[in-house]
Amino acid sequence: MRARMSVGRIVWIAAAVAVALGVVLMTPFLLMAVGPKDADWAKLSEISQAYGALSVILSAGALAGVAASLAYQARQTGGDFAQPTLPDPRPSPA
Repeated sequence: MRARMSVGRIVWIAAAVAVALGVVLMTPFLLMAVGPKDADWAKLSEISQAYGALSVILSAGALAGVAASLAYQARQTGGDFAQPTLPDPRPSPA
């Protein structure tokens, strides 16, 4: 049977998601406040996109590593499961 989550835990998870979403939505405004006023935002955007492309490549490599690890673990544990033996229904000789 599956255990149910408590209301307090659900509230904490919802609050964490709301805070994370708020931070993501406020990032452009925070960068404008912190960044220099004469910044070339087009150039910064191009640099950011280059890092984004690199991030995609690294993430794909990490995902491939996780997939390979799961495949290796599945192959490794494939033969470890023993068949249960049932007791012999015939009476044992006395």
